[in-house]
Amino acid sequence: MVEYAAVLEGVVVSPGIHPCGVVVSDENLTPLVPMRLDGGVWVTEWDGPDIADFGPLKMDVLGLRTLDIVKAAQNNVLAEDGEIDFDLMDLRLDGSRADATWDLLGRGDSTGVFQLESGGMRDLLTTARPRSLDDLSALIAAYRPGPMSAGMHTEWAERAGGHTSVAYDSLSTDPAEQETIGAVLGESQGVILFQEQMMRLGKIVGKFDAREPTTSVARSPRRSRP
Repeated sequence: MVEYAAVLEGVVVSPGIHPCGVVVSDENLTPLVPMRLDGGVWVTEWDGPDIADFGPLKMDVLGLRTLDIVKAAQNNVLAEDGEIDFDLMDLRLDGSRADATWDLLGRGDSTGVFQLESGGMRDLLTTARPRSLDDLSALIAAYRPGPMSAGMHTEWAERAGGHTSVAYDSLSTDPAEQETIGAVLGESQGVILFQEQMMRLGKIVGKFDAREPTTSVARSPRRSRP
């Protein structure tokens, strides 16, 4: 059975289209890459990574209903009260209003909040009780298949919430190396969450050259810092 299945490995079953993938090029793509018409729209026959390696810029353009809801809420308040000290383009991250927002998220009251409304996310919020955008970035990065398969999401949340202490014993027993690793991972509670951290560790600890850390990152689950 395995022998027969191996023959089918890598075979394309049917073409697909990335729902928000857009290819940007300063040249006509038709003579450069294989193209086809799908419902009157030109799409490439290559996968996104192959397009990016070839040269054109591949972007994911997302449309978020959440932004419309926030804008509608602001308009409703303006219609009711006439004025409001609230600017969507200049949000304040401190003060009583910000503290109330962090408290709200720390209670797990995140229904309708983009990327934070699932049950698993609410559990992490109540454990970690984030108090900054850096905390939220780390939380979202931790809640991905790679870190979750290694239990990193709960480890980060326990440390961020002060339930357990940050330790580097699992990475090194040498105090000097631990200090070096801490300089890279201190911002994420000693847990590797971002590609940039792997690259910095590769250069500082592994003594890799400029290309080797990038190769290591390419083989790892992808999550860049927002």
